[in-house]
Amino acid sequence: DGATTQCSGDTVIRIENGVGLTRSGVQAYGRSTSDLLPTNPTPPTAKGFALTTGGVAEVRLRRDAAGTPATVAVLLDHFGISWNGRTARPRLIETFDPTAGRVQLDANGALAFSPLPANTDLTFYDYASLGAAATEGHYANNRYFPRALPARCDPGGWCASAETTGLRYTAGDWRTGGTDPDHVSATRYHEDGDVHAGNGLPDAVGNPTWLPGGNGFGVPVPGSKGAREIRHWSYRYANLASWFSQDTVNIVEWGGLDEHSKNRRGFVAYGDVTSPGTVPTTGTVAYIGAMHGQYAAASNVEPMPVYGLATVTVDFAARTVTITIDRLVRDDGTGTSVAIAFTSTAALRASGEANYFNGTAAGSALDGGLGGRLFGPVGAGASGTGPAEIGATFVLSNTGTSAALIGGFVARRQ
Repeated sequence: DGATTQCSGDTVIRIENGVGLTRSGVQAYGRSTSDLLPTNPTPPTAKGFALTTGGVAEVRLRRDAAGTPATVAVLLDHFGISWNGRTARPRLIETFDPTAGRVQLDANGALAFSPLPANTDLTFYDYASLGAAATEGHYANNRYFPRALPARCDPGGWCASAETTGLRYTAGDWRTGGTDPDHVSATRYHEDGDVHAGNGLPDAVGNPTWLPGGNGFGVPVPGSKGAREIRHWSYRYANLASWFSQDTVNIVEWGGLDEHSKNRRGFVAYGDVTSPGTVPTTGTVAYIGAMHGQYAAASNVEPMPVYGLATVTVDFAARTVTITIDRLVRDDGTGTSVAIAFTSTAALRASGEANYFNGTAAGSALDGGLGGRLFGPVGAGASGTGPAEIGATFVLSNTGTSAALIGGFVARRQ
């Protein structure tokens, strides 16, 4: 995707203490819990939160010539999302692009953008002729808006005229010695799996028709099948992404039963990893940075966003990374304190994985695991010589109360 793109990696190499290791990062995520019930009590909106593993979340960040975050793509696979209730949906690729079009991966795995076929193209939109045996990939990762025709809305129902306004950017103060990272965020209402993107078969005299259940030509309204969000924090080399995706599953038109929604949310810490051969074997270096997370007091309640302070000390001789997460507050504008803090002493690996650390974490009646990477070139700071930045993701829970905390941090050398 270009020399100015940082990628986390598209394969989980292994999972340790609940955190997945990828080529250039670490990841962790959780699932909604209401979708696991025999009958979902809230079919349109999945609720609850529990930690899980098995999926692959990849994040790709492109920076402009000045190093400012320009575009962010989130790719999700193997997350238990199925349109027909039997097979996994096509790989999810979300770019939060405010233009109409289509995105896929080319033969080299790079993002490839193309125009969106017209709703009259029934070779592409083959549901009209094949029904549930149609090509699912033709109905995934399409952006239908803005469009010339107005969005078709159910009378009296909620209606949006656009899917997204694109990324919103706020500069941090890290360039002038602070610890606040750059921040980008976006929301998109999507239509992945909506068969009404295309017309029905022509009638006896060649006139276009609507598919059953439709109320016009083309996709009815942005968000007909769910919504996605991204929040992303960046220094020069290290990044932390918080992603969310709500998707309709068991879609009736695809042959599913009990149509409802699921959501998944997670964190990915990634970037330009430090070359293992350059990681010091002596000395101690301190890092300070920003932590962000999602906390649910029980599995049947929605998690709330929180943020706090990450303080890290790396002892390169002892191969230990000591992390303290504290000063948590609600990230909802209220600044309300959250009585959660935890520590971790992780092991910094040697040899070929000298830029990776992993260990257990505990505090505030929660326990779990943490994994992270070292990022950027090795250099000297006030606290010693070491990689420029550090980042990690973590998962903690309480089996008795079903409380759970998921999150991550990025920090800079002091």
